[in-house]
Amino acid sequence: MARVHGLWQVDSRADNLQTPLMWAAIRGNVEMCGMLLEHGAQLEARDSLGATPLILTVQHAQHLTFLALLDRGASPNTGDIRGATCVHWAAYKGAVVV
Repeated sequence: MARVHGLWQVDSRADNLQTPLMWAAIRGNVEMCGMLLEHGAQLEARDSLGATPLILTVQHAQHLTFLALLDRGASPNTGDIRGATCVHWAAYKGAVVV
């Protein structure tokens, strides 16, 4: 069940089961991710393909948001519905940051 804060649900779901935290992660909005987490958003929520907010940061090259979610306790070992983890996705996307 979605947690309610004031008039809005922090974990409301879109048709693909993505949450506001996932959308903030996809856009690299670290501040919004923090606010949603402070109001009870689920860090390990999964969308219709099993992707977590952390996996989505890798898929969308949001490196700072990736680090922020790791700092908040996101598991880098969680896989999507095919078992692909953040490392799989980083390798597939060619994510190299130096």
